[in-house]
Amino acid sequence: MSANSGENWMAELGFSADSELQKALEIAAHIGDVSEDDANISYTSLLIGLLWNGDALSVWLQAQIQRGGVAVENLYRQRRLTEAQREPILEYVRNGRPAASRKVAISISARTVLQEAHTLALETGCAGDAPLATRHVLAAYFFGIRRATIISCTKNGVSKPRCGEAGSPNTYAIIIRRSLAVGRRC
Repeated sequence: MSANSGENWMAELGFSADSELQKALEIAAHIGDVSEDDANISYTSLLIGLLWNGDALSVWLQAQIQRGGVAVENLYRQRRLTEAQREPILEYVRNGRPAASRKVAISISARTVLQEAHTLALETGCAGDAPLATRHVLAAYFFGIRRATIISCTKNGVSKPRCGEAGSPNTYAIIIRRSLAVGRRC
């Protein structure tokens, strides 16, 4: 694994990631590289990494975005991306190509999301050394960092009430229920 890999970024924060989250981190890092951001992983690139990951939660998130009428193009525009760049970035990740290092590995806002995800995982019964999963990180966007999410959603063309609904504790409960339904403990 490269020096700027998902495993190393998470170790820097003091916890580990499961394979699905590692993939989302790698996607986010390539987004940071392609968009020439100061950080490999930012709040926005991490969210896009979760969206493009291809795991069950990513599929669910894409359906929710489509159902809610969210203009993902506005989200992509923040990172100077287009939908056409998705496949080449995913190909880099599939081939194990490391993203070029940026000035900062993980932005403060992305660190906040990941730290909040770890806190939520602990609060829901995960052992302190259990790897974080995409569901924990997505829950941090919806539940743990509600105000920041509302601000980000508002910038991306989603009205506050609709975004506020997505940030409700009920959404977090749905995510946890879905993960338990497929036999995952935390």
